[in-house]
Amino acid sequence: MKNQEELVTGDAAIVGHPNSSNGHATNRSSEDDPTAQSNENTVDAPHPAMSNPEFSLGRYSFKKADTEAEFDSIHRLNYQTFVQEIQQYADTGQDQLVDKFHDKNMYFIAKRDGEVVGMVAVHDEPPFSVASRMEDPSLLMKPGNRPLEIRLLAVQPGERNSLVFAGVVWTLYNYALEYGYSHLVISGVIDKVRLYKRLGFVEMGPPIPQGETSFVPMMCDPRQLPDEVRAREPMWMGKMKRDSDDRAPMAVLDENARIKKLRDLAAAKPSLDATIPAPHTSFLPGPVQIASNIRSAFAQPPISHRDLPFIEQFDRVRSILSNMVSNLHVAIMPGSGTLSNEIVAANLAAINSIGRGVILVNGEFGHRLADIARRHGLEFQTIEWPWGKPWDCDQICDVIGNDESINWLWAVHLESSVGRVNDIQEMRRCVESVGRPVHLCLDCVSSIGAVPIDATGIHLISGASGKALGSYAGVSIVCAPDELIKQIDSARVPSYLDLPASFATDGPRYTFPSPMLMALDTALENYATPELCEETFSRYKTLGGYIRKELRRVGMQPLVEDAQASPVITTFSTPFDMQCEEFLDICRSWGFELSGLSGYLARRNWAQIATMGELSKGDCAPFFTQLEAWLIDHKRECSK
Repeated sequence: MKNQEELVTGDAAIVGHPNSSNGHATNRSSEDDPTAQSNENTVDAPHPAMSNPEFSLGRYSFKKADTEAEFDSIHRLNYQTFVQEIQQYADTGQDQLVDKFHDKNMYFIAKRDGEVVGMVAVHDEPPFSVASRMEDPSLLMKPGNRPLEIRLLAVQPGERNSLVFAGVVWTLYNYALEYGYSHLVISGVIDKVRLYKRLGFVEMGPPIPQGETSFVPMMCDPRQLPDEVRAREPMWMGKMKRDSDDRAPMAVLDENARIKKLRDLAAAKPSLDATIPAPHTSFLPGPVQIASNIRSAFAQPPISHRDLPFIEQFDRVRSILSNMVSNLHVAIMPGSGTLSNEIVAANLAAINSIGRGVILVNGEFGHRLADIARRHGLEFQTIEWPWGKPWDCDQICDVIGNDESINWLWAVHLESSVGRVNDIQEMRRCVESVGRPVHLCLDCVSSIGAVPIDATGIHLISGASGKALGSYAGVSIVCAPDELIKQIDSARVPSYLDLPASFATDGPRYTFPSPMLMALDTALENYATPELCEETFSRYKTLGGYIRKELRRVGMQPLVEDAQASPVITTFSTPFDMQCEEFLDICRSWGFELSGLSGYLARRNWAQIATMGELSKGDCAPFFTQLEAWLIDHKRECSK
């Protein structure tokens, strides 16, 4: 068990500070409070009428206190905590500690077997205790501000490793959101400031000494909680059971109300100076969620692709990309991932010694490689497996080994149609086992920037800017080593697609729009060093695991198991055999754009969540809150 100072004065100080300076338990009015401020020119904002937000979580129930018995229990718990345990107040022998703001407090409590085992107190009426810790207390009542002061938190010692603390704080956050409070305010104990910040609080001023410690005035915008807090909401929703099945979970009501309010405002006649967009989060594999610094770079005034600053930026982009693919040469040009693969095929076909090839297919984009190869006159055969299933490397070895005319192999690294990362190590092993040169070509359109790429032994790699790299679509990327470049007959390649010429040129060979380059250059800041690469790959891996875990928690199975799963795109069947377009429309109504309109997905009723670009758990958590509530309601409707 944590020591008492950490658990009560620490966690409790999230929400409070000593209630009086005289050390006695009292029930004083505001006139008795030396920190009280005149509210002659303010309008009190009493707590709104509200239904009791009662819910159950395992053996615990959480609610607003509203009976005399519950208030008596609160006073006894405060006495046990702040008089007997912490000895913050002198013991008057009354076995109760009544807060000085009791008459205007609202209490959220946790109960087990009918007994109050935890509580937090809040109020929204001036004077606020935190004002005595602020250099400028008038900030609390600036026009538009509606603060809610959090004062006391107490949890029975035997319940401090349980769900009680998180439950009462979660209830408090939801109450603040539902009733439109602009800020939560506290006086925080100085040695717990790091903990408060994890919960979303920031300082409003310097520490103020009092007694043996100092207190820091702090505030939190409940609408802008940190990812660590927001990401826990689906876990709570998964465990929570409402007393009445007819009522939607509290957080869903809050989010629905927020979305409805934004949509109502957006649908209304716009004002002269502002409009409010509908909420929108992109779970698409393109366009991805673009970070603000990348949007700003894209919006810079265009410059000529012949200017020296442009050429320097162009070569810097190529250098960073080269470092990401084992120092291969890199060509970039305006275009999509499909153009990148067209370039691969055109240059492969221009190798004088090119023979027959093999294309591996276990999803839509393997089929597309075959179509591109066919159009460029390449001779090949496909080896195919059911979509989403792994390659059979023994089969690949047999095919290549039994036909000496085969000297190239082309495959998709991250097959985004199913959300699988294919095993290029096994592919390399197969090629090495045949004992003759085979050109290995890899479609890395969705994998570059998502996972590390060991390009050892790879002869051609295709990529794109608008996927995991997190930039806008529109830049084609092709990579190759020296040994391959020397074998390409450029006279047989269309000028625009000529790789040897592109590699040999400083800057672009033809017109290149500077906004696309500036955006990609900014996006590549996340990959500028090996450490930054590892950090980005780790973030993607963690987020992809979270998506798959949450899908399983609500009863929906990802198509690919974790060991081979893509970290940036997850494919799953729509619930209740629903048509894909209908399911996507429902998700869009919540403010989330999922993938599924492509014919190969729609035919199978598959949907996708892509987490490429600027996304976090906090961005994704509200989707699963909505999804779980909708699944519960839909099942209930179907059972009627």
